[in-house]
Amino acid sequence: MEISRLENLPPPPGIINSIRAGFDSIATHMTAILFPFALNLFLWLGPRLRVNVFFDSRKGDMIQIWQNSGISAEDIQRAMAQYDAITPIINLFWMLRTLPIGISSLPLSKELSPTPLGDPVIWQANGLTIFFCIFLHSTLLAGWAGLFIFGE
Repeated sequence: MEISRLENLPPPPGIINSIRAGFDSIATHMTAILFPFALNLFLWLGPRLRVNVFFDSRKGDMIQIWQNSGISAEDIQRAMAQYDAITPIINLFWMLRTLPIGISSLPLSKELSPTPLGDPVIWQANGLTIFFCIFLHSTLLAGWAGLFIFGE
């Protein structure tokens, strides 16, 4: 019979002590919260980058492709109704909300809500703008991942 040796491990940290340590670290390094605060302020008060005009200009092409693929008219009509409901509320700047920390419930409003500064400015994205936003998002994501993986 083999007897395993018991190691003297420190007790696991408590939840309250962990939360307290997090608040203490933010209180001593206030600059750590400035980027997420500025980003959330931009998402709330800044302009909205919409894609509904881009999708509306491609609607006929999508319907033609779906009809050639043998999709029924009911399914196409249902898909178009969903596109018409979703595309006016999409804001491409929301892709930045998870870098490095995001508040996921902030940008998920169902309608265009006024800000304390009035109605937000609406910019319409074209194909090049969408490509640039996706490229910028993936570049920033790769940069943050590289910083955390290879940084010391």
